[in-house]
Amino acid sequence: MSILWIYDKPIDPHAGGTERATHLVMTALAERGYPTAGFLVVQQDPPHAIHDAGGDPVEDLYAFLKANDIDVVVNQIGYSKWLLEEFLSRGGSRWHDEGGRIVTKLHFDPLMFTTGLRELLRDWGHRSPRMKLRRLGRIALLPLERRKAGRTLREAYAYLLDQSDAYVILSDKYRQKFLKLSGKSQENKLRAISNPNTFATPLQQERVLHKRKTVLIVSRLDEPQKRVSLALLAWGRALAGGAFTDWTLKVLGDGDYREDYRELVARKRIPNVEFVGRINPEPYYEEAAIYLHTAKREGWGLTIAEAMQKGVVPLVMRSSPVFEVLIVEGVNGLLVENANVRPLPRTPRSPDADRKSARRHGATPSWPPTLNTLTELFKDGGQCWNIYETEARVLTAACSHAK
Repeated sequence: MSILWIYDKPIDPHAGGTERATHLVMTALAERGYPTAGFLVVQQDPPHAIHDAGGDPVEDLYAFLKANDIDVVVNQIGYSKWLLEEFLSRGGSRWHDEGGRIVTKLHFDPLMFTTGLRELLRDWGHRSPRMKLRRLGRIALLPLERRKAGRTLREAYAYLLDQSDAYVILSDKYRQKFLKLSGKSQENKLRAISNPNTFATPLQQERVLHKRKTVLIVSRLDEPQKRVSLALLAWGRALAGGAFTDWTLKVLGDGDYREDYRELVARKRIPNVEFVGRINPEPYYEEAAIYLHTAKREGWGLTIAEAMQKGVVPLVMRSSPVFEVLIVEGVNGLLVENANVRPLPRTPRSPDADRKSARRHGATPSWPPTLNTLTELFKDGGQCWNIYETEARVLTAACSHAK
């Protein structure tokens, strides 16, 4: 018996929350003796080439599934049907009919994202007249495009729920929203399981007292979803008001908007900003005192939990209902008004006060009670999927009885 993950790119734990959470579960399973077959990468563009974790092509998917004794496949794209359709059409359907199990996981807010006016106007001055004309056409048709995107998402959720043996969302906060969007009533297939903690151990309390004057952003540099510009503007306003003048804002991550953010910092003359790039964030969490989170929507907020594990005060815009699961206001973090670029105090705080705040707010996250006990995710035909919470890490395990 073995477990296989399918995705459209290699699982790089530093690439983003989806990859990091997946890598954590895969690694933890292997450490505890649960057999996994790693992952397959399916290219989205035709001819949809399939490669294994080593980069070798997989020509016969059904033969691969049988040769590796795969019992469970975890579909990592829970918002579009193309990946599961491709998997089923290339031999996965035969494998499924013979008793294989499919679990689909949605790593985002079910509402997802649509192209907005701001995105369509990006780099307007650098576009050719022909491209500008095409963009104006898209802007005029934006309402129709959004309605079409809504229908496409509804069809995808309905298909994925039908074809999967279980469908995982990251919080019960999304249950009713998902069911409404899918137009389905198959609630028995829906399971709410949060992401695991990233780090094996939290930062020791004595080390929290030695935090540096560092404010941290850990994010994919993608403006429509992550809105890092709001954090940069908030930082600029705080410094302009005389606060945090001897602090540094460090931005970890990479993405399409990297140069846009550098340009914003230069244009607004925002001081004390350091763009670090994509890198292991753990040592940066351990030295930082404050973490800024401005995402428009999140499935869980993995980096918020990471910050709390490492004694960093998370300052989070109240943009997603799941943040109220993660953060108890004033106890393990702070929630501020959504899209407000004045979340940082405008008066300086003493270093001693900042350290005390980090110590008080940067506590280990308080997880939903359902994660403290063994919860059955999937059970059918003598096969079960279980969720284990061990040493503050959610482990997904598959077990089977003799067929």
